[in-house]
Amino acid sequence: MHSPPYIDLSACYASGKYSDLEAFIQSNVEKFQSDNNLGLVKQVLSSLYKRNIQRLTQTYLTLSLQDIANAVQLKTPKEAEMHVLRMIQDGEIFATINQKDGMVSDASSARNIHPQLHCPSSSIS
Repeated sequence: MHSPPYIDLSACYASGKYSDLEAFIQSNVEKFQSDNNLGLVKQVLSSLYKRNIQRLTQTYLTLSLQDIANAVQLKTPKEAEMHVLRMIQDGEIFATINQKDGMVSDASSARNIHPQLHCPSSSIS
């Protein structure tokens, strides 16, 4: 049987609102600590940024780092840039960042148009 704080944690995560999830975790921190799950719960918090950034990059072809920061409740565009860079490096999103103008562009369309450029093992017949 699941404990109510964990069910509520799931519901807060599903809402996609970082501030609500963070507040919920803070209000239940003692429960998570006593269960030795605080580290896992903090990973849930971190993964919400990723999920929300993935949704944005799947929805928009181009958007600014400021827009990403605002949408996923990060404090600065620089913080958004760090999250996006890490996700690009980890292969979680396919995007490019134009640091000159602070814009993030979807790079998956190039991958879909020219799959042989991204799949060296494929052969052209």
